[in-house]
Amino acid sequence: YEMVPVTGVQTCALPICHKEWLTAGSKELLVSSIPHSLWQPPNPAALGSGYAGTVVALLAAYYLATTLGYIVLGDLAVGGLADEGLTAVYVILFLHLTIKRSSLSNVSLKLILLSCAIFSWGLISSLFNELLEGAPIYRLAAVAGLIDLKFYFLVAALLPLVSRDLKRIVRIYCWILVGLALFNLLFCILDIVRGADIRGNPLKNRAGFLVPQGIYDHKYKAAFTAFAGWVAALSLGPQMRSRAFHLALMVAMTLAVMLVLSAKEILALIVISVFHLTMRDLNARRLAMGVLTAVLFTWLLLTENPVSQSIDDRVRTFGELETVRGALYQQAPVVAKDHFPFGSGWGSFGSSASRDIYYSPLYARYGIANMSGGSKDDGAYLTDLFWPKILAEQGFIGTLLYLYLWFSAAMGAWAIMRSGDDSMEARFSLYSAMGLLILSLATPVYNYADGSLLTAFSFVGLILARNSQGARLVKREARKRPPQASATTGLRRDMTADA
Repeated sequence: YEMVPVTGVQTCALPICHKEWLTAGSKELLVSSIPHSLWQPPNPAALGSGYAGTVVALLAAYYLATTLGYIVLGDLAVGGLADEGLTAVYVILFLHLTIKRSSLSNVSLKLILLSCAIFSWGLISSLFNELLEGAPIYRLAAVAGLIDLKFYFLVAALLPLVSRDLKRIVRIYCWILVGLALFNLLFCILDIVRGADIRGNPLKNRAGFLVPQGIYDHKYKAAFTAFAGWVAALSLGPQMRSRAFHLALMVAMTLAVMLVLSAKEILALIVISVFHLTMRDLNARRLAMGVLTAVLFTWLLLTENPVSQSIDDRVRTFGELETVRGALYQQAPVVAKDHFPFGSGWGSFGSSASRDIYYSPLYARYGIANMSGGSKDDGAYLTDLFWPKILAEQGFIGTLLYLYLWFSAAMGAWAIMRSGDDSMEARFSLYSAMGLLILSLATPVYNYADGSLLTAFSFVGLILARNSQGARLVKREARKRPPQASATTGLRRDMTADA
């Protein structure tokens, strides 16, 4: 301890120290207790500063490249490998930061070890599957396994990179998604006016309405872009000063979702809207808006209109065994049971590898090969689902391992709802995760290029929210404990007695 007169020292030069002002007679004294380890100033690079700009710049470059690819080439840029390239760059940045810190966060370490365990489990499954004899097992594992574990690596890499600048990164990401959705909405309106897309192909007719695609080559991509923009616009609410502008933006984003007439995105929009208006910070105004919204959506679902017809068509498609999607859902538990405990292995059921690298014999064994869209010559519908693929290929035990990330995200969502956090980043993380879970029941959205990115950023926000809530609980418990006597207290007593 060192006693210093107040004249000459006004503040403590180090960012962290224990200090007490004492009055001894007519002089004010400062008593400081500084651990030896704090004498060295912290290294800004070791704290993650400087990486936020790089993360955002790479994200903007990715969306710019993919958008230009659709406009100029009519397909994904770089052969559809842009998202894998972005993932690789984020992993390199993560390794660079880890080497600088000479340490690794517990969450990232768990995700990396879990990814290795899941990959090994799927590889073992392939080795024990007698139906895959002669198939390129290691190639199947490399393709199918890395696709399913892509956002695991993204979450592990992004956690330390964005943790200190999450709010700024989420705000920029939301505006990127909103801008992209508005841009595609303009092209969708042009499609409807002309009756054809930008490539000159006539628009498909659903329930008497033309379904636009905008700049994309398929309806589901336009629908996902519109939905992501809608969630981003809803998340930006706390950041906007003008309620009128935010309302106009939400109307435009809702129009973008409705124009594409995609049932799953419309259902996700309904669920999130009702949840937002009735389940969080409930008051009279929110309750009235929630009831009105519920009545409006009920009318849409029960009356004869394009939205209800689109939803009814999707329900019938997945509920009938005669369709490939219905068969995948009904046969996946059977495959997992027949190949217990390991599952059928990577690239054997419902994955792109099971159709593109070779045609899996499991489709013939479980009666899918004879269905339209499930044959060897036309397997267009074989890769349309996500969870049946995970259950069949990984088995019951492997699926539980795979769901660890969802369990962590669910704990983060519970922490947000429990704390009543209505910030921009909390909205984005919670609503994105809710919407993606609904979409994953009918599409492999977690494997999409843009879907894996949105999943990673939403899960990162939820995990950080869970950790933040835990830290607040620790501080709250610490405040309840009685203060303990310290050497400084004794010193103060002695100095007061001397004075």
